[in-house]
Amino acid sequence: MIPHFIICTVYSIDNDYKKTFKEIFLPKMREYGVRSAILTMLYLGRMNLQTKEEVKQEYRDAHEAEFKKDRGALIWRSLNEDLEYFYISLRNPESKPKAEVSYSFLTQKLTEEELRLHDERNQDYLNTFSSYNQLWMEGYENSNQLIIEAAERFNNDIEQMKTSNDPESKFSHSFSGRWTFALRVTLESMQKEMRKRAANEDLLHMELKKQCVNWYNQRLHTYKFVKKE
Repeated sequence: MIPHFIICTVYSIDNDYKKTFKEIFLPKMREYGVRSAILTMLYLGRMNLQTKEEVKQEYRDAHEAEFKKDRGALIWRSLNEDLEYFYISLRNPESKPKAEVSYSFLTQKLTEEELRLHDERNQDYLNTFSSYNQLWMEGYENSNQLIIEAAERFNNDIEQMKTSNDPESKFSHSFSGRWTFALRVTLESMQKEMRKRAANEDLLHMELKKQCVNWYNQRLHTYKFVKKE
């Protein structure tokens, strides 16, 4: 059985984030003798407000992209569809989760309480949307300009909603990312760890001994520390 680690993050996922988690997991995998594993990182964050028409168009675009594959190697679908696909792949013992990057979206109709906060322009509520959030802008050299731009984005979205056929229906639009990829402890990384041990530990009573190991379908040579006879 291959271990599968699933992490939910509060930050958007990029290659630096992926590298950080590799640096966390791989040493522990070497320590416990785990040769391979799967890591999935999930991210979900509110972006902005949308009209009913924009929500419908989002679903139409996702449906067309699923068949046309016009986004290249990237996958674009609703969050519900993506998590259902991911769940089925985990439940199927014959289906191994494949390495992929999936971007998805989630739309939710605002509740009565949210509509009230929206109408009051409650900044604590608006800060839950990345497009209107002013907290993260503090400390930047051009923070005043960034705050002005965030307010303008909110005003523009409000004006857009007034043109809707159903202006009372307002939706939050969230962006989600899922990265699934393999973690593998290579023979080279094991030997690198041994060299590090040799440089940092007292190995006067130990010696390196050559050994032959089964590495998947191959027979390879490596070394291990054993007590001197």
